[in-house]
Amino acid sequence: MALLFMGIGPFCYLFNQIEDRPDKIISGVTVIKLFNTIAPFFIIGYLISLLIQFSFKEGTDNKKIQGELVDYNEGLLNKVKVLFFVLSVVGYKLAQLEISTSGLGTLFPVFKSFLYPNMVLSIYTVQIKRGKSLLLALIICVTGFYFAVTSWWRSELIMVSGAIIVGLLLKSRKTMFPVIILGIIGILYILPFQQLKKIEYEKTKQNLSGTFVKTLNLSFEERLAFASSFFAERINYGRELAYSQNGINKGYLEYRSGRSYLEVFLQLIPRLVWPDKPSFNTYNNRERALILGLVNEESDNTAWGVNIYADFILNFPYQWLILFVPLVMMVFRWLDRLAQGFSENIIVKFMITSTLFFISFEMVSLLYTSTFILWCFIVAKGMEYVLRMRWRKRLTI
Repeated sequence: MALLFMGIGPFCYLFNQIEDRPDKIISGVTVIKLFNTIAPFFIIGYLISLLIQFSFKEGTDNKKIQGELVDYNEGLLNKVKVLFFVLSVVGYKLAQLEISTSGLGTLFPVFKSFLYPNMVLSIYTVQIKRGKSLLLALIICVTGFYFAVTSWWRSELIMVSGAIIVGLLLKSRKTMFPVIILGIIGILYILPFQQLKKIEYEKTKQNLSGTFVKTLNLSFEERLAFASSFFAERINYGRELAYSQNGINKGYLEYRSGRSYLEVFLQLIPRLVWPDKPSFNTYNNRERALILGLVNEESDNTAWGVNIYADFILNFPYQWLILFVPLVMMVFRWLDRLAQGFSENIIVKFMITSTLFFISFEMVSLLYTSTFILWCFIVAKGMEYVLRMRWRKRLTI
C-alpha cells in the first residue's frame, strides 16, 4: 500500500500537466509541494511502525493455514467457494444501489468484498486435474475480471489483479516472472481501456469490445500517458493528502478535532433510536470531496472518500502523523491476530484475514473502513455457524 499509494502514485503525478483552476482544482506542482511537506512525517511514523513490528518475536499462523487449506475436504471446500461466490455477486449488484450507503445496506459492499479473497482461495487451492475445482476457479476469476472491466470504478481492476497475483504467488513462487509480464501487459493494454471507459461510460458500456479494439490503436507513448494518469489520480494517497491540506490552508474546511472518530461510534446507533440521525457517509464520501475540489461541481453524484491519513489531517495537524501511522499499523496488526483466533474453521479464518488484507489495502476514511471491518467479523461468525450445522456431514459425503 505504501509503495503504490504513497510512492508510485505521487511520482506519476509529476507528469500530469494540470494548472490551478477556480473550481478548486490545484496544479500538479502544488500537489507535489504540499505532499513533500507532509510526507516526512508519514515516513517517520512508518519507520517507527516497522521498528515496533520487528520487535515482536512471535510468528503468524499463515503457513499453518495454507497447509490445512491444501488438505481440506475438496467437496466441502468447493461448496464454500460457491457460497461465498453467490454472496459476492449478490453484494456486487446490491452495492450499486443507494440502500448500500447506510444502515443494514452497508452489509452489501462487504459481501462484494468477499469476491477478492474467494479468487485468492480458488487459485491457491485449484487442482488442475480435478474438473470441478478448475471450472469453479475459472468461473470465480472470470466473473471478478468481468466486473472489474465493466465497472465504473477503475480501481476495481487493481483489486481484482491483486487477488489473481496473490493467488498465483501463494500457489507457487515460480509464477513471479509470468505475473510481472502479465502486469506490464495489463498496465499497457487494459488501463487505457479503463480510462476511456471512465470518460465515456455509457457509450463504452454499449460496445465494450469495440472500445477495447479502439484502444489497441494507441501508440506506446499514449499508453504510458493513460497508465500514468490512472496511477496519478486513483492510486495516489499523496493527492488526497495535498487536497486535504490545501482545503485547511485555504479555509474551505476547519479541523474536525476528532469528530470523524466520534462518528464511527455514532453511526452504530440505529435509526429506530435516533430517527433524525444524519448520513455520516454522505458527508464523508461525497460532500467533502466537492468542498475540497477532489471532484468538480458537475460530479455531484460521484463518491470520493479520502484515505484514512488524509482523513486524519482534516481532524488534526499533519505533524501528528508521526504517532497516527504507527497506531494504525498496530490496530491492524491486532485485528489480524484477532481474526486468526476468531474462528475454528480454517476456511473462515482464511477468508476473514484475506478480506481484512483487501480492506486495509485501500482504506477509505475510518468511518467507512470500520463499518466494513465490523460487518466482516459478524459475517465470518455467521459463516462459521453455517458450517457447523448438521447438514455439513452430508456435504462431505
